[in-house]
Amino acid sequence: MLRAMREHVEHADALHAEAAQAEAAALIGECDADLPAKMRRAAREAIGQASTLAKDAAPYMHARLAQVNANVNADVRGQLKIVSEFDDLVGGQ
Repeated sequence: MLRAMREHVEHADALHAEAAQAEAAALIGECDADLPAKMRRAAREAIGQASTLAKDAAPYMHARLAQVNANVNADVRGQLKIVSEFDDLVGGQ
């Protein structure tokens, strides 16, 4: 699926480039004036096919996030011990 998707994208890119050349040729009368529009339409169809393939391949490439119900009951206790280099500030001598 990924290979076919990439081939469709490459084909669409090539069609876009050819459409630009055909547009220039149509301006000087070397080709049919409708050819660039037809090529761009074919490029959009190729991108649409690539999008469909990407959607179909997605479950195999990217895991879905599962819904997780977390019920956490925890009794957390902590102890704080103050340590200082300065004994006179902490009740030392």
